[in-house]
Amino acid sequence: MPTEGTARPTRGRRFLFVVLTLAGLALLTEIAARLVVGMTRVARPRPNALDAYEVLDASDPRLWRLRPGFSQTMDELIRSKEREGKRLAVRHYTAAMKRLDIPGDRTVLRVNQDGFRGPELADPPRGMRLLILGDSCTFGTIEEYTYPRVLDRELPAVEVVNGGVEGYAPQQLLWRIDEYRRLGPDVTLIYIGWNALFAERLADAPEDSRAIPRDEAAPRLQAPRLLRRAVRALWPRQTALEAYEKTKRPARDDPQLARLESWEPSFMGQLRAIVDGLAASGSEVLLLTLPGLYASDEEPSRHALEIGHLPVFTDNPYVLARMAERYNAALRELAREHGLRLIDLETWSRRELRPRDRFFIDSVHLVEEGQALLGLYLAEQLRPYLATRSRRGGTDRVGAGGAAPGRSLMRNRE
Repeated sequence: MPTEGTARPTRGRRFLFVVLTLAGLALLTEIAARLVVGMTRVARPRPNALDAYEVLDASDPRLWRLRPGFSQTMDELIRSKEREGKRLAVRHYTAAMKRLDIPGDRTVLRVNQDGFRGPELADPPRGMRLLILGDSCTFGTIEEYTYPRVLDRELPAVEVVNGGVEGYAPQQLLWRIDEYRRLGPDVTLIYIGWNALFAERLADAPEDSRAIPRDEAAPRLQAPRLLRRAVRALWPRQTALEAYEKTKRPARDDPQLARLESWEPSFMGQLRAIVDGLAASGSEVLLLTLPGLYASDEEPSRHALEIGHLPVFTDNPYVLARMAERYNAALRELAREHGLRLIDLETWSRRELRPRDRFFIDSVHLVEEGQALLGLYLAEQLRPYLATRSRRGGTDRVGAGGAAPGRSLMRNRE
């Protein structure tokens, strides 16, 4: 109660005091939220457990990479997947071992001393150096069937570096861009996007979402973001096995499909930064579109519904198909904007991978025979292009006579 002679605060001053107090609390909350988000972002490793051939990056705890000098035989690979509880991988490798007649003591996974899958890198590079950046689709399954190794055999005057790492999205490539530049690739192929598509927050997107890439957007408030993260944490995460086994319901009248007609993935800004960073170092960049199990204009077979997997925000295969098609359209536009070459694997897969469900392990990964076919197709597309480029210390003849080793892989298909 005010004493005699003391002026009572006016209503305006009391209102201002309340506003300033709330603003101060909001500012403190935002500062605390940014500290929490920053710490969790830096400390966050790969979303799922690391495999035996992977390690956390000692200099950057956000990253994981391949374990230098690591190798595994077929038997060792299957046993390690069993220990890690990765039942789907065990199922696939066991079936592939039998189907392709691969002995258990054959080495099927090698990581060189530079931390890339495949043989040791030459110093200096032997001829032209071709770097392939990607995720598990590029990392591949059994060594001799991975499309980078098929390319290596098909183009003997070219050194092919497999830069695929399981779980990678454009963000991880961007974090490692300086390392890729130091490799000095003459040409870089970029085949990536599935992990980023599965991680999109499609349900949170606006109705007409040509979304601003997250890295290019204005600074966002972190307190609401942290609250949403806490709320989501109350629900158990979907495991990989649950994603594969959940019931899929193809529906062409799904409202999400209409929203996707003008949608653009939020990570395109990261991809543009990768392209610019590599081009600035003198590497010519080629983009690859994504081939997938599902297509928005094709009814999926019963087998395709059994083997496919979907993002957590949908049970409709057409939604994933349309997202991939919109991403591929964005890749084509990016290629036009930057004057880049693009190899359209989506169109190729529609023509060559028939029936589609025969060539996929799941929604995004090709079986070994499909990986080898992809390598042969890329070699066919790249051979005349690479022949026009000068190489370090080499001639202009690239890849002549390299077809037989790759094509021998296809005998087990018949």
